[in-house]
Amino acid sequence: MPLTIDNPVKPSHVVYDLIFPLQTLLAYLKGASMHVLNLRDYKLLRIFGLKSTYVPLGTDTELFRCRFDKPNTFTMVYASRPSWHKGTDLLINYIIPRYLRGSMLWYRSLNELNIKILSVGQTSMKIGIVGCGFVANYHVKAWRSVGAEVLAVADVIEDRARDFAHRHNIPYSFRSVEDMLNGVKLDVLSICTPPQAHKEVALEAVKRGVSVFVEKPLVLRYSDAVEIVNEVRSRGVKLGVTANLLFTPTMVKARDLVERGVVGELKRVDVVVYAPEDVILNPEGGWLKSLPGGVFGEVLPHPIYLLQSLIGKLDLISVSTARISRSVWQKYDELHALLKGERGLGRIIVSYNAKHFDIYMIIEGDKGYILVNPVGKIIAKLNSNWKYTKNILSFRYYAMLWLDYILGRVPRDQFTENIKIFKNHVEGDSPYIFNYDDILNQVKVYEEILSSLEQH
Repeated sequence: MPLTIDNPVKPSHVVYDLIFPLQTLLAYLKGASMHVLNLRDYKLLRIFGLKSTYVPLGTDTELFRCRFDKPNTFTMVYASRPSWHKGTDLLINYIIPRYLRGSMLWYRSLNELNIKILSVGQTSMKIGIVGCGFVANYHVKAWRSVGAEVLAVADVIEDRARDFAHRHNIPYSFRSVEDMLNGVKLDVLSICTPPQAHKEVALEAVKRGVSVFVEKPLVLRYSDAVEIVNEVRSRGVKLGVTANLLFTPTMVKARDLVERGVVGELKRVDVVVYAPEDVILNPEGGWLKSLPGGVFGEVLPHPIYLLQSLIGKLDLISVSTARISRSVWQKYDELHALLKGERGLGRIIVSYNAKHFDIYMIIEGDKGYILVNPVGKIIAKLNSNWKYTKNILSFRYYAMLWLDYILGRVPRDQFTENIKIFKNHVEGDSPYIFNYDDILNQVKVYEEILSSLEQH
């Protein structure tokens, strides 16, 4: 793990991605250290005898400075970029042509930031991924974006695991989670299998002392969730479940407005999910057919955690269903669920009779409403009386969202932000977005809704 130090190092304030020889020469004459972002430039500079260090940058989150202690050994100092830097990057990328600007970026002095030391002998967090389907691609990208090393993947179809590892340049591939845990040492296991396998895979990892980050839903039954949570607590590892829609720019803004009391005391939150009818009209159905509740078993975790994040612990009041489509395998295609939270009522509406996937939320307080599209770009604050003239300006929060985005006040990538929070949780720096009681409550409500579907 990186070691935080109190005595900040005073490096050059300029980092050069050496593309043009003239830029390289000017940097050298000015006495700036060369922080080379690709191996080709590093080798070129060493040939000409110029002082340089090769730094394999992963994403846009870190600034590096290296010092050679002896041949092939160096110490690397890095710090988080200031929040305004991402906005500067965005403006530069879109306004100034690359051939005019090169790729010179300016930073604040490192003594104003969180300085850490990482020596070559130390390692980053080691990640394994089980299940090499579509969603696993997001896990690989997100883990690498936060500086972790994706070391191995596993899938019951060995060729799929091998192809996935080759496509993403992952060192090891295995046929099973047991083979993976026996073959490599991991810090975290990302579980991307179908939900029916989550319990078995999670318990196997936790019993080996490996933390787990699980695709939603955690499991299908509340009793299984309790078993996993108890094992996690007894082994001293960490558990996280995906909740990526909490970290879209519009949803981050909406939660901020609620926390600031813009709509006053919460009264009601509605979550409406529109899903494409093509999914249930497909006669094959795929793995969704085997889930309790079919398609609802896959999509319900999203509105459940969105509701819980706003109105607290949930209790199910009622569930109603309807069938409109001609699906040959999905029993119902419309679902309405009424819930009571600690801070207001909640309602979940899921319709599989739409053309495209979308989600809308209405957050009602005693001072007004927030209309938010968590998977899109719409957010508006309406007053309690919708006839008020000032509702014409209701989209001002949406208009200002671009500034938050430029200044780095909202996440650029929802999944990466979710992974980053869990990584910090594993490292002991901060709590996860949901505690274990929250996670158990989500699974309990999930199971109760799906059980109600079977009784209709």
